[in-house]
Amino acid sequence: MPFFIIEYVKIRLYMVRHGQTYFNRYGKLQGWSEAPLTPEGEEQCRRAAEAMKGAGFSAAFSSDLRRAQDSLKIELSCMGLDVPTKSFKGLREEFFGFFEGFDASAVWVMAGAKKGIRTFKEALEKYGSDGAMDLLKAADPFQDAEGSGEYWRRLEKGYRDAADWLESLSPSGPVLQVCHGSTLLDLLRRSGSQRTERPGNGEIFKCVFDTRADFEHCLAFETL
Repeated sequence: MPFFIIEYVKIRLYMVRHGQTYFNRYGKLQGWSEAPLTPEGEEQCRRAAEAMKGAGFSAAFSSDLRRAQDSLKIELSCMGLDVPTKSFKGLREEFFGFFEGFDASAVWVMAGAKKGIRTFKEALEKYGSDGAMDLLKAADPFQDAEGSGEYWRRLEKGYRDAADWLESLSPSGPVLQVCHGSTLLDLLRRSGSQRTERPGNGEIFKCVFDTRADFEHCLAFETL
């Protein structure tokens, strides 16, 4: 009786948050909104590239948002790499709907004051990542902000698309991904971290990306 062996593709993945944007600098919520990198943000990308210089990347990807793509270009240029790259819409940051561009600290007072929540950290500690997303969506008068269900479905498709692309490439070495702050935090917490602060701009994480595993288990971070 014939049988088939499925080769599981496990890829060494470096995940780095994009450089600082002007919205980051001003403390504004930035999901799908676009704001260019600040000079400090560009320098953060160069520092991240220097820290990863010896990794030997064979491919790189990001979301399709400008700040992620610009950060990726700077980092690859600083490392002197010309490797296959691709962007994926599904890997965008969480969409904050009506609250896009609002002062981040004010948003959580508006969204959570009636429930005794006044900061993002308090929302995470009391309700978790999914509950915080749903709290924000409930407060959006247009209901455009992503709830946890739609957010994770989108992100799952983004990583599935990235996995398919990487499998078609069969990369011979590690892969670089430029990520977003809230999304990185959500993935870390989903993997067991108790972290309540978004990763800093240019902060680097290492993990193994199992392209054939289900979404719940496809990313195994080195440290949490």
